[in-house]
Amino acid sequence: LLAQGPPRRTAYESDCGSQIAWMGDLDAALERAAAEKKPVFWFVPTAYRTPLDRKQEVYWYMMGGPFSEPRVVSFVNENFVPLKLGFGPLLRRSDAIATVPRSAASALADRYRLNALEFIEPGFVILDQGGEPVHVVDRLLSFQVDWFGERLERALAPHAERIGQLRFPPPAEDDLLDVRRKMKRGAEAGAFKSLGLLKKGMTKELVPEMLWLEGLARWFMRDRDEARKVWKRLDATHPKTIWAARARLELDGWGPFGRGFATMVAPDEKYAASTDLRTTRLVGVEDELETRIRRGLHHLLRMQNEDGSWTDSRYDFGGEDSLPNVHVAVTALAAMGLLDWREIEPQAVQSALERAIPYLIDDGNLASKDKDEIIWAQVYRLDFLLRVMDAMPERKRKLAAHAQRIVKAIEADQLKSGAFRHEYPNPFATASAVLVLKKASAAGLKVTDARLDAATKALLGARDDETATFGYGMRAGSTVEFAAGRMPLCELALFLAGASDEAKLDRAVRTSWEHHHHYEQVRNYDDHARPHRIGGFFYWYDVHGRTEATLRLPAERRAALAEQTRKLVEGLQEADGSWIDSHELGKAYGTGMALTVLGLLKDKAER
Repeated sequence: LLAQGPPRRTAYESDCGSQIAWMGDLDAALERAAAEKKPVFWFVPTAYRTPLDRKQEVYWYMMGGPFSEPRVVSFVNENFVPLKLGFGPLLRRSDAIATVPRSAASALADRYRLNALEFIEPGFVILDQGGEPVHVVDRLLSFQVDWFGERLERALAPHAERIGQLRFPPPAEDDLLDVRRKMKRGAEAGAFKSLGLLKKGMTKELVPEMLWLEGLARWFMRDRDEARKVWKRLDATHPKTIWAARARLELDGWGPFGRGFATMVAPDEKYAASTDLRTTRLVGVEDELETRIRRGLHHLLRMQNEDGSWTDSRYDFGGEDSLPNVHVAVTALAAMGLLDWREIEPQAVQSALERAIPYLIDDGNLASKDKDEIIWAQVYRLDFLLRVMDAMPERKRKLAAHAQRIVKAIEADQLKSGAFRHEYPNPFATASAVLVLKKASAAGLKVTDARLDAATKALLGARDDETATFGYGMRAGSTVEFAAGRMPLCELALFLAGASDEAKLDRAVRTSWEHHHHYEQVRNYDDHARPHRIGGFFYWYDVHGRTEATLRLPAERRAALAEQTRKLVEGLQEADGSWIDSHELGKAYGTGMALTVLGLLKDKAER
């Protein structure tokens, strides 16, 4: 392996979430629940035998998100016996959380269905006084205080005979109520103006929250340097408050707001009315495609940085020094998603694209000496520039030189074997390079035929002719389950290079759909997971590759599969309008990918 590997994980500490009176022993919690006649709120930071690599990150998203909201804190403390108990540490040899004794772990996980794959962090369990489960929810990836509390109240209402009638506290009727309401509507500019009018007469006790909200408003108004200054002032002047703890979490890069996992903006009313707590696949919600797209665009527009980039991804398997390459790749994907749907929000999207283009053509934003992940930065920014040249012909002449430079950079990164690598040589990186070079050639850029021929030969060498699978590395052979996701992408590259045919391409797409449930099962994991070693971070990548392959099939096959893909993507939208697979790759990546897939389907339908 050529990759240097991720950095050593170290423990992070914060006071966020500490206002909840957590217990760390299930038997003691149940004993107290029986005495106080209260249900148990069991936050499960780690499932049994979880393959989740970055347990700390999702833990702090919960602790700095819902578990630091005063209304959630009072709701949990007053109505439940709070229990924070995992089935393993957040890090090796870490004692940051209480853990179930090994001797009891398997039986307890089976009883409450808290095994890996059954339960994916973060999530929690509500137990009645006798220890029987009342409500279980996992895969919580979008947090908004009203949504979290009010929906939990509705979900538990049918169980009032067992646990009592629980009421989530209403918003505080104080000087900041109007500001919170504006933030809930996504009107940060109006909230910021209201904060300015309130400052002189602000109740002393509300000043820390006022500074927190000012920083948050500035953050989503894309004034992030000033947001950091406000939060630093909050930390310096009111260090013991929960608002300062939340500010420190954001400043240190561990907070859920800066990473896009928490928001003050309320979900659409249709989403808020559901009693299903999981943040995706919301029951009974039917939106028009344009509504879904608009919500996805709004998420991306709010998360873009001043310099045009999106940097919420923390994918550092190639080392922290490769993160600039990850951020360039994610920025290109987010910008592609915006470009494909700019007619829905033309002014806002065009402004975002005008910020993104200079960032993406600037080689100074790459970690050019670090070969880990740089292929993704080059492939996706080239793909984006080719799309801009097609959508905005007036830009073609100026951008063509930048695109040609990136073509040369991709070719220079090709290995002697003909393969390409991201962290190591593999067929999927090779296929991605072939596809974008073929697109560049079709757009009139100069591509070296010998380079494409060498990559095609390397891809053929990684293909098993009997099973039609591609290895994970550059050697042929793999289980179908493990290979199914990358098969359409790799076969498409061979097809466009004249080394495959429609029958083989159709087989690859069909096989991918047949095994899609295995990928869905591990979608939210940030590492390879049993039983098939599939990594959750390949989910949107594979869906995107399969979509491109689908659109090359004959019309009679293409239409049904395209509709199947559209329904799949729409059904995975989060309550906040984003899309996501692995939390480490982040929401800008998932949302960009999802919007690009829907854009590919739209483009084909229009043509």
